[in-house]
Amino acid sequence: MSDTTAHNPHSTKLKIWQQNVNRSLTAQTDVLHSAKPKDYDMILLQEPYIDFLGATRATSYWTVVYPPRHRDAPKRSRSIILVNKRISTSSWTQINVPSFDITAVQLHGEQGNLEIFNIYNDCLHNDSLTSLAAHLRSRAFPRVQGPRNMIWAGDFNRHHPLWDEIRNSHLFTEAALTATQPLLDLLGIHHMKMALPRDTPTLESTATKNLTRVDNVFCSADMLQSFLLCDVDPIQRPANTDHFPVLSIIDIVPSVAKERQRRNYRETDWETFRKVLKEKLEGLEEPREFRMGERMAFERARKELERVVMETIEEQVPMSKPSPHSKRWWTRELSQMKAAMQRLARQSRRAQRDRSKPIHEEYRRKRNDYAQAIKETKRDHWDEWLENLDDEEVWTAGRMMGGGGKDGGRMRIPDLEVKDEITKQVRQRASTNEQKSKLFFETFFPKRVAQPNPTAQTNYPPPKWKFETTTDEQID
Repeated sequence: MSDTTAHNPHSTKLKIWQQNVNRSLTAQTDVLHSAKPKDYDMILLQEPYIDFLGATRATSYWTVVYPPRHRDAPKRSRSIILVNKRISTSSWTQINVPSFDITAVQLHGEQGNLEIFNIYNDCLHNDSLTSLAAHLRSRAFPRVQGPRNMIWAGDFNRHHPLWDEIRNSHLFTEAALTATQPLLDLLGIHHMKMALPRDTPTLESTATKNLTRVDNVFCSADMLQSFLLCDVDPIQRPANTDHFPVLSIIDIVPSVAKERQRRNYRETDWETFRKVLKEKLEGLEEPREFRMGERMAFERARKELERVVMETIEEQVPMSKPSPHSKRWWTRELSQMKAAMQRLARQSRRAQRDRSKPIHEEYRRKRNDYAQAIKETKRDHWDEWLENLDDEEVWTAGRMMGGGGKDGGRMRIPDLEVKDEITKQVRQRASTNEQKSKLFFETFFPKRVAQPNPTAQTNYPPPKWKFETTTDEQID
């Protein structure tokens, strides 16, 4: 496929990178560097890396969507979705499917509603498909107006003549076809079509180098024509995984959040800042004490002081420029190695019919070298950083060591629910930012109930004390 088509930064279409990373941190890091936030709106990961603290890896450009019960058993999670921060958080909602192998989100906008399911289906059973079928029967997620379409993407681990090449007929055993039947039944019930063209391999066996099809993309029949592109890109395959990336471009315009620029106070020349501020302050009224009755004069002085400070900030404090790299330890040498590896990948791809050619072995070695270089560069960077900590960075290192498990992704307030105190049924759901803000405000700042005015008929409780009268004789 053409790189210019898949990586057009000026495109307003929905762009998705789908990838099985085989639980490899190196592979997931490679994906984060390759799937640049300016090019893709979502990353669907199967078998993601999960560390010993129960967190995956992402960057601040992405919001991580875990399975609903991820915190109960993090190592069981085999599906996550990374949503680009540029997509408005009011325009998407997580769909809670009771499975560790399915994550899902719902995009809603003027063009209708699109439900995207990222699915990992085990080789040995169809539990994830059973969970998906039960969920679709119950439709246990917010009901919204407008047309509704679905995408089922992921690693289904099933072989069938409908999508695998005929040369892989040795995989179409009776047991394999029986295991695939529940998926076929589910596709038929919900009128799903295959968006990824048949005979498109998505996996290269590590041992035999045979190309097979285990990953797939299915969509509602009505939206098949909306797929402008759905194809694999073997050249972009990350290190330490045998799955090719599946890239999709869909004719849907996601709702984009307004990007707010921030000031970089760390890069400010504070000596110059103080000098400029002092010069501007000299043009203001001398500081003095304001007395009662000088409210207008006080407000004028306050506004002038605020104006001078803000002008100095705008002149002397630079705007923050986020790094284009996914990780701070990424180097130019790694980018060069990746480019060289991709050149060999193209040559190996062209010669795939003749496995005896030396280009295949050369490409394999380059992939291994690239994967090892990622690990070593990352380790060397952090070792050097820890050895050269200054007085300020030592506190940063302390927070890293003392903090809990984090994935590095962007935070998002989940959907909020208000339940009835008696029936425990959900009576209110807040999905958009406006709804969440209103619910927070009403919860933390409840309306004050006016006390009723007392009337002549008001019955007051009897006092708990007695008034005893005394006479002058008693006082004497």
